[in-house]
Amino acid sequence: MDSREYARTVWNSRRGMHEIDVMLDPFVKEDLLGLDEKRQREYVRLLDRTDLELINFLVRGADAEDEETRDIVGVIRECHLRRMRKAEKEGLSEEQ
Repeated sequence: MDSREYARTVWNSRRGMHEIDVMLDPFVKEDLLGLDEKRQREYVRLLDRTDLELINFLVRGADAEDEETRDIVGVIRECHLRRMRKAEKEGLSEEQ
């Protein structure tokens, strides 16, 4: 993914809905470029989905009808959970 396409992808990841943005913003900035080209393309295609579809997939855990979408949604959710666990662990460390 070249820098121009990446910038467009970052912009398109901003949906204006907190439930989606809290997952997509860190993913696109921290994880996307570490994925292979196939997964990057899957992510770009995912952004063509409606906000309601994204909420259903990312937040409510609904299964997508196609394998590519299920795969990239799984990657996004795994990255989000990893960040949440890390933040929780760091928060507990600060309290002690």
